[in-house]
Amino acid sequence: MAGDSDHYAAAAMGMVFFLLLGSFARMINSHQIKSISLRYENIELIERLKSYKQDLENFVDQRTSELSRVNEELMQKVAEQVRSEMQLREAKNQAEVADRQSLNFWQI
Repeated sequence: MAGDSDHYAAAAMGMVFFLLLGSFARMINSHQIKSISLRYENIELIERLKSYKQDLENFVDQRTSELSRVNEELMQKVAEQVRSEMQLREAKNQAEVADRQSLNFWQI
């Protein structure tokens, strides 16, 4: 009977070994499935980020164009204002000259 208990002990140890092996295999399988799932999720997130980046670049390009156009309009308005101020100064100078000439005319 002593031989039978050794066989039972070996069989029990073998069963424990296979149970632990199965448990580790399940754990590894679970981690692999999760890893693959995360990989596809990451691919999807990367694609969404690329799309958001492209949308943002388009928005920046559009906004830059708008700002350039508005800046050009502003520069034209400033140039027009400067021309108007120069014309007003010139008209003022001419009026002052005409005023002095009329004073000189009446003093004669």
